[in-house]
Amino acid sequence: MKPDRATPEPLEATSASKSTFLRPGTEVLHGRFRVLELLGKGGMGEVYLAEQVSLGRKVALKTLREDLSLQPGMTERFKREALLLSSVDHPSVVRVIDFGEANSSYVLVMEFVEGENLALALRGGPFEAARAVRVLKDIAEGLAEIHAKGIVHRDLKLDNVLLAPIAGGERARLLDFGIARLAEAEGPGQQVTQAGMVLGTPEYIAPEQATGQKLDARTDVYAFGILAYRLLTGAHPFPGPSAREFLMQHISMEPPALVVPGLPRLEALVMACLAKKPDGRPASGAALLAALGKIDASQATTDPALSGVRGAVTASQRTPVTLAPTQASTLIGRNLALVCVCLERFAERQSPELVQVREQKVLGVLRAGGGKVVRAWQDQVLAVFELPSQAVGCGMAILDALWRSNASAHEKLEASVMVHQGEVVQSGESLLGEPAQVLAELVKGASRGEVTLTRAVWLAMAKGAVLADEQGSVEVAGRPEPFALMRCRQTGPGAPFGGRDVALAESAGLLGRLLR
Repeated sequence: MKPDRATPEPLEATSASKSTFLRPGTEVLHGRFRVLELLGKGGMGEVYLAEQVSLGRKVALKTLREDLSLQPGMTERFKREALLLSSVDHPSVVRVIDFGEANSSYVLVMEFVEGENLALALRGGPFEAARAVRVLKDIAEGLAEIHAKGIVHRDLKLDNVLLAPIAGGERARLLDFGIARLAEAEGPGQQVTQAGMVLGTPEYIAPEQATGQKLDARTDVYAFGILAYRLLTGAHPFPGPSAREFLMQHISMEPPALVVPGLPRLEALVMACLAKKPDGRPASGAALLAALGKIDASQATTDPALSGVRGAVTASQRTPVTLAPTQASTLIGRNLALVCVCLERFAERQSPELVQVREQKVLGVLRAGGGKVVRAWQDQVLAVFELPSQAVGCGMAILDALWRSNASAHEKLEASVMVHQGEVVQSGESLLGEPAQVLAELVKGASRGEVTLTRAVWLAMAKGAVLADEQGSVEVAGRPEPFALMRCRQTGPGAPFGGRDVALAESAGLLGRLLR
């Protein structure tokens, strides 16, 4: 694999994620591999160019972010999944060579392949039908191979398909398959990365993925349909442009009909891949491959007069799907304050005493303060508020309540609180939209015992008695500008924020229950 190169950052640099930076010359996995340089960064970790010492060949070394590595049960899951990934040996899939633990993180060693990804290749315009079909067959072969082993890619997109030169042509190869799976908890819809957040790339995410439902091979088939549409037209089937709008469109909007003159079977296949319900799509990569085998790309019409039809998408062609009233009500975007409470090592310990503390001092306080708990899972609790001032005040009340509990408790529970604001869509136990994605990144740098809020929250809230100081800014992947942060000022000895838990309990008439 050959990702875009990036400038290395030292460990001490401010970051929204917990870096596992490996310096050039570092030897990992008992000296079998030597790091040469940082190639790029992603949501799961970093990718390095390295050398396999015994053979002198270049490899790509991918680390799993430190905070993901520390999740309970990650060791066993990583070993099991890495063994499964390393068993895949197919020319359409970049091969896993080795795996193990290094520098307090887990690493996958993959073959290093020179080439250009599809996103770069498409800068020259849409592919001719014959080339597109060849590339799609390669991708379908790779999907068929991993699906046969029970692996769902989960993040198929232009950037994750590499065009590698071979004798007489090119071969499309899948990158990063299974990496998202290593960062997910076991069980449908449960994700270790952030409670209530959706994994995947908004431009390619399947409707069931966007709504936090169970994923299977048909989720990859949907992303294959998006990718195929882009190869053939040069355009995305949905207008976007924001993450939230893409998610909504995947869920509730029909794509405009694809036109590939002379290849009606290809048109029908791509549109079937984009079915909203998984049952309407081909079942797997093997089904895609079988369907593509019946398409003769030589029958494509290359008349220049017809070329403008491909990718010509107007607003009138975009027909919304009719939703049931109960479904439609859950898909309305609203401007809300988002609160994420990170409980230190809660999932690792999870004793009856700590479960009770979370119920009373976190969930109870959130509800008493007017919040709606979206999800409480692993080390995090996610909630939304109508007003940002309520959200911030409730965050301070939680830390005061935990301080009071810790003063006499056998097991102490520490926490941090992060507050952000924006237009989001709530679907079941997930929050969809760009603000939710930003919050998922910001909480990685949250400080224990602190209530941190973005400037957007500070500007929107009725500040009143809340005192906050500027805390610099953090970069968030995919955003051109850093996010300015504020931190609520503590009041001194005793309860860190002056006993806001008591004031909240009194106003809610829950003094005895919340403070016992």
